[in-house]
Amino acid sequence: MFVILFCFLATSFIFAILGKSFVLQFDKTKQDNYTFTDSFFIGLCLAGSFLNIWSLFLPTNFFSLLFLSFLSCFLLYINFKILKKEFLNNIKWFYSEKNGFI
Repeated sequence: MFVILFCFLATSFIFAILGKSFVLQFDKTKQDNYTFTDSFFIGLCLAGSFLNIWSLFLPTNFFSLLFLSFLSCFLLYINFKILKKEFLNNIKWFYSEKNGFI
């Protein structure tokens, strides 16, 4: 059960970082229009496209996972200030009384 949770969190991290970095790089004028869910699915599409092209030349194995993981960590390092600010804003929104969760 913990392995499934860890795999889900790791892949979610990879997809979210790839998607948010793509949005930050290519749509600099309307960054506020994209939510975490949008970034997640953009990252899913980018990772899927990359792995499909990778599989044409090399087998998709743990090397491709390591490459995507290191790429996500590198992009996190580059965009840390922006991602930290957005993460803190999401936490504040979650604990606010306007959303109705808590």
